[in-house]
Amino acid sequence: MEKNQMQDEFTTEMHAEMLSGEISRFDMKVLGAFGAMRRGLTKEEALKECGLTEEERI
Repeated sequence: MEKNQMQDEFTTEMHAEMLSGEISRFDMKVLGAFGAMRRGLTKEEALKECGLTEEERI
């Protein structure tokens, strides 16, 4: 892939909309936070990016 070529990627919100009825929006946010941490974000950064708080974690 060329350096200037954009890569198509669904956001967590896009996935939640596609999977509505199959998985809750909250669960999609949790999965999004997990993915963000796997990409190298800190837990705090991942929670903020996904609109979650420390108190909501499971």
